[in-house]
Amino acid sequence: MDEQYIKQIRIFHYATRLPVTLYSEGKIIYRRPAEQDCVMKLLFERDMMDGIQSSENQLLTPQYLSNEYGEHYIYFQLDKNHALLTGPFLRGTYREDDVRAMIRKTHPSLCHREKLQEHFCGLQPLSDNSIFYSGRMLECLFADSVAKPAEEFSVKPQNIPTAYFQNTYDNRIRLFSHPPYFLEQEICRLISSGDSEYAVRILSEINTQSRARLADDPLRSLKNSLICSCTLFTRAAISGGVSPDAAYTMSDSFIQIIEGIDSIRTLSGMEEQMINSFAGMVNDLMHERFSAVIRNAIRYIDSNLSEKISVNEIAKAVFVHPNYLSSLFKKEMGIPLSGFIRQRRIEEAKNFIRFSNSTIAEIANFYQFSSQSHFIKVFRQITGITPMNYRNNSDSLSVKG
Repeated sequence: MDEQYIKQIRIFHYATRLPVTLYSEGKIIYRRPAEQDCVMKLLFERDMMDGIQSSENQLLTPQYLSNEYGEHYIYFQLDKNHALLTGPFLRGTYREDDVRAMIRKTHPSLCHREKLQEHFCGLQPLSDNSIFYSGRMLECLFADSVAKPAEEFSVKPQNIPTAYFQNTYDNRIRLFSHPPYFLEQEICRLISSGDSEYAVRILSEINTQSRARLADDPLRSLKNSLICSCTLFTRAAISGGVSPDAAYTMSDSFIQIIEGIDSIRTLSGMEEQMINSFAGMVNDLMHERFSAVIRNAIRYIDSNLSEKISVNEIAKAVFVHPNYLSSLFKKEMGIPLSGFIRQRRIEEAKNFIRFSNSTIAEIANFYQFSSQSHFIKVFRQITGITPMNYRNNSDSLSVKG
């Protein structure tokens, strides 16, 4: 049987040029090409299967999966003991700033940055159609070659919930995965900063995936999903400085509108409207407090925290003279531009300290501090404690939680 699988794997690999790995009882018995890299191997010396969650109950059905690092896979259960994993590959193109953003969100050890950039540059990019039909090709190749003994795979329908059959069917006919958590968090961060344009772009990326089914009725399911989004966006607006009363009033208005609509087509654009409205509230607040020059400068800084940033570069990005920018920034923000950059970097570095195993020296270097001692000094000035104390305190809180 293994030889038959290997023959079909070769056909698939040479047709698609995608990496394929054959597992037997969880162990690798064949792969094409023989040497394959993945983020789990580069960062943790672990197998690529460790970074994804698959269902072993879906025989001969492609499962379209991804991990938190942006790698995509197709998992295909052949029989009780054998499974294929195709990938990693990219969903669309991948840019260097995407790698940088991924590092900032997932907090791997920073010493692997160059390896990760090289790895992602070498992955094959696929469109959604190519991904889908690669899965269909696996179905066609293996449907006739895999024997399914009735005694092995027969089940008593009365022992399995009806929902299982329905969900299995749903997964057969459509690509489905929950939106990556970091994308949802990024949308909320952008709403908090009033950046509706980029938040909508990320929403479009999320919406290329199917929504989770939150109710049996499709209309009710969509309404429930939109109400969940409305809750997230409301909190993001409050985080951006909008008064809770104003944010919750906006939220109540949207929920009433959602509940009053009986057309899925009409509801389809509601999420974008909510983003524009909640981010607009933050923007209006910023308009009252800060000039366009300062708002644009803040956005430029937030997008380049892990890069070297100079006053001249920021001034060039917002089309003003460096001296004017420095003076205006101090006047409107009440803090020098350099001090604001340090604050923003420390705020984001706290996530790395808490959620990654990177050394303090690596984090200091990633956020462009001149030395580890300088980073520790600035961190203590802003937070009142050292980076290691912050890490230890975070660890103890996690244990208690």
